[in-house]
Amino acid sequence: LALFVNRAVRIGEFGGLKRKRSEKALLFLLESLVNIDRMEIRDNRLRPLYKAGVRYVREPRGQENWQDIVTLYQQRTGDCEDLACARTAGLRENGKWADPFLRWRLDEDTGMYIYHVLVKRASGKIEDPSRILGMR
Repeated sequence: LALFVNRAVRIGEFGGLKRKRSEKALLFLLESLVNIDRMEIRDNRLRPLYKAGVRYVREPRGQENWQDIVTLYQQRTGDCEDLACARTAGLRENGKWADPFLRWRLDEDTGMYIYHVLVKRASGKIEDPSRILGMR
């Protein structure tokens, strides 16, 4: 999955696709990472994200590395998709409804869509693990 995801994201953050289609593709990939994280949480009895000593770190422009939750916890840093997928997986493993949620903006310089990944809760509340873990 990591090779596929990194290749897909490197294609210009889905810049060649229309926004709605790029959003669907990205949500499909995020759901895959959530499922991998759920498996890792079960297999390794991992502690909740907010108690794991992880913090948000933005990746350099043009670089996009998706981390499963085990790698995230080992590295102790991650960006929005790593954190949001880990949080979504943890909530689901505890019987709570949650889904990855996207906010986007158009990068005027490149013409590409830039996405920020969050977590949508059953109440409709949008949770931002990146902000909670240090994004400014």
